[in-house]
Amino acid sequence: MGRNGRAAHPANCQSITVMPEHCPLPAGSTVWAYLRHSPGEDQSIDDQAAAVEEYCRQHGLILVQAFKDEFLSASDVARRSAFQRMLDLAQQDPPPVDGIVFWSWSRFAREETDAHFHKADLRRRGYILISITDEIPAGDFQYVFEALYHWRDAQYLKQISRDARRGQQHLAKQGFVPGGNPPVGYKVIQQKIGTKKNGQPRYGRLWVPDPDLEEAVRLAWEMRAAGHSYQEIHNATQLYKSKSCYKSMFTNSTYKGLVVYGGTEIQVPAIVDEETWEKVQEIMRSRKTGKSQKGKKWKGEHPRRHNSRFLLSGILFCGRCGSAMVGDQVRRWTHYICGQKKRRWGDCETPRISTRKIEGLIIEKTRAEILQAQNLPALLENINAQLSINQQHAQIELESINRKISELDTLIGRLLDAIEKRGLDDIISERLNEREAEREQLLRERRRLLAQHAGHLPQLTPNALQKILAQFEAALYEAGPADRRRAIQTLIERIDFDGETIKIRYTIPLSSDIADAPKGSPSISLDPILVPMPQST
Repeated sequence: MGRNGRAAHPANCQSITVMPEHCPLPAGSTVWAYLRHSPGEDQSIDDQAAAVEEYCRQHGLILVQAFKDEFLSASDVARRSAFQRMLDLAQQDPPPVDGIVFWSWSRFAREETDAHFHKADLRRRGYILISITDEIPAGDFQYVFEALYHWRDAQYLKQISRDARRGQQHLAKQGFVPGGNPPVGYKVIQQKIGTKKNGQPRYGRLWVPDPDLEEAVRLAWEMRAAGHSYQEIHNATQLYKSKSCYKSMFTNSTYKGLVVYGGTEIQVPAIVDEETWEKVQEIMRSRKTGKSQKGKKWKGEHPRRHNSRFLLSGILFCGRCGSAMVGDQVRRWTHYICGQKKRRWGDCETPRISTRKIEGLIIEKTRAEILQAQNLPALLENINAQLSINQQHAQIELESINRKISELDTLIGRLLDAIEKRGLDDIISERLNEREAEREQLLRERRRLLAQHAGHLPQLTPNALQKILAQFEAALYEAGPADRRRAIQTLIERIDFDGETIKIRYTIPLSSDIADAPKGSPSISLDPILVPMPQST
């Protein structure tokens, strides 16, 4: 028996003796033939054509035309041009032929949904479909048997997928890297590990240091451990085209001899020792969280801004050059000044402005535009309109991700078909790994998007908005300086000042407790408000 459960057929299909004796069409009926061949299959197009011609001769059928798809997977219906051309011609009324003959149902379509859809469409148009190797009894249970054949073919593809993954994990546990490209400084060498079913040698892929680049890579790591910049390392080693490529290099565990593949750790020759690796990781962590010259770390907002006594520090920007405006003091006069102007990097003309003046204007405008009860209906309408737009954008993004996942599933199905036909080789394995990595990235993005919008109300209620704004008003007029600053910087996304006008961009958080809302919590940005400066300066 063959691996699909059918009787195995010899290579020369003209000698087949297991063709169904029954033919659902009378002698003299006209038919088309559909023939498809995937790489590595025993039944070639010519063999299938010979078998179909013999079947037509035995039953007196007139073969009008044969549609042939060579080296194409059954799982990718869209790319099978001959199949699509046959479907287009089949839409004629009346039907140009009485039936369609093919080698087996797996030649027609291997994916269950495609098979059922196209079968139903063709039969609705009056065509009789004939598989010459699948022995399906005529009668009430004919469609049940067909469905079982389609289910079996689909399950076989899934089994091939599971077997391929198990084979890759087995290779990984033996120290071979099944797929992917090694990082700079490594190369792939092939080592024979056995023989394929077709008699060809099977190779495993080993990652080893590239002697032409190994010393340059080691130098790059030593320089980074010593505190050199990416630009200095790039000038000395020229390992990449630009300095921006080195960041990912210095977090890649391959260089310390560890590759993680599908949860399996693979040991490879290390280029850097453990001590150098740890020094570089400490530097990378300090860059990520922030680190002062005295060795004190911070996360998130810079400590100078976090502890600043200036209410608008971090959200006030120059409306002319875009630089952050920083708090400053000359004798007893505290004010904000364009950061570029303060450092004398340019000739910015934005004037200094008193902290009392601009902070008073911001608080006064915030109370008038946002916190007053009479503004609640218009504000609520604005917020809910933006919520609806955000939901629509999220839905469009989600549909785009789902479409890309579906396309990748089709590509992965093609690769699994190729594995089924000719075995697992390096090229197919690498492509399968790449496609599955892309699919996993899209799944993570979809989970992030769903989590981001999970539990969000499609509309904000008046009571919820009143509660949020009441907390802001209490913080602005009753709390201490730290809470007042926190409230302002939660409610205002950005302020631009050019000497003549102030542009305020408000953002309303959707959390019911602004005191515990983490940075980056969901919020709704409102249209900016322009405030003209008073005439007297």
